[in-house]
Amino acid sequence: MEEEKKCGKCFACNYYRAYYVKGSMKFEKTKTGFCRKQEKFTGNKDGCNDWQLLSTYRNRFTVKAMQKALAEMLLKLTEFKQIIEIQQEMEQYEKGEKEN
Repeated sequence: MEEEKKCGKCFACNYYRAYYVKGSMKFEKTKTGFCRKQEKFTGNKDGCNDWQLLSTYRNRFTVKAMQKALAEMLLKLTEFKQIIEIQQEMEQYEKGEKEN
């Protein structure tokens, strides 16, 4: 009987999809998931001959999407900062007028 050669862990496999459960504040990743290649439930520390390294394209896409979202958030925060600064300047100006 030939022993099955494990090439890598499922959590780093392109075919593995982890399951999530709803927590009190966010979704929590479980230690089990589904292998799309073998079409069966599996643990994240398991492995098999069909193991394939998680797609680097998918990781790059995720990084690019995060960078874009962070840039947009930074722009919004800068706008809020400018609004707050303008309001503070107006309040100081109004206080100066009332004193005179």
